Amino acid sequence: MEKTLNFLTKLGQDPALRARYRADPKAALAASKLNAGARAAIASGDLAQIRAAAGVEAASLPPKVVNVPGAFGAAA
Repeated sequence: MEKTLNFLTKLGQDPALRARYRADPKAALAASKLNAGARAAIASGDLAQIRAAAGVEAASLPPKVVNVPGAFGAAA
């Protein structure tokens, strides 16, 4: 869970990582070395799954992660 939260925090704070994620979410997640469950939760775009994978409440997630349109889920 800590690795998932660290990845989400970095995604919220690091514009370069966000750009890589937006360009190729699968590659960015694969490079994160998260387990398959965490990668699937993040890729789903479902906040409840993401929270569960990170072991946190939504309020604990970095605001940019929660509010970045298209940051999670299918490409726009």
